[in-house]
Amino acid sequence: IKQIVENNQAYADIYGIKYRFHGLVHEIMVNADAHRLSQVVSNLLSNAAKFSVPGKDVLVDVSMPNKNTVRISVTNFGKGIPEHYGASLFDRFTQVLENNDVKKGTGLGLSISRAIIEKHHGTIHYQSTPNDKTTFYFDLNILNNT
Repeated sequence: IKQIVENNQAYADIYGIKYRFHGLVHEIMVNADAHRLSQVVSNLLSNAAKFSVPGKDVLVDVSMPNKNTVRISVTNFGKGIPEHYGASLFDRFTQVLENNDVKKGTGLGLSISRAIIEKHHGTIHYQSTPNDKTTFYFDLNILNNT
């Protein structure tokens, strides 16, 4: 995850954003396609950069909400997501368009990300506070956790 964050920093620079990584100090193994997970994390990072206030850091965290699960979360500080988007935010071609604030994209990234995470038997969600912050996160089962 740390390497994916570093690889995406050039994109964030375009928006005046810095990614700040905070992760666990030990390795965690999951049964996953590394390329596909990289695609999900890269999508969440690019969305966070696009919707952040320039000069604010985007926080990337790897944590364990319980002993069997790893959570990767990406938090940006900006306008947030209005409540009326709800679960439809993960539908194909959905974009948050408020006050004619059009952002470059197809509206497919979150839908694709959800499909990838669900194929890995995980879940993806978001939490948003208007005019403050938005966190997208996904949970995956940990392998061989004893």
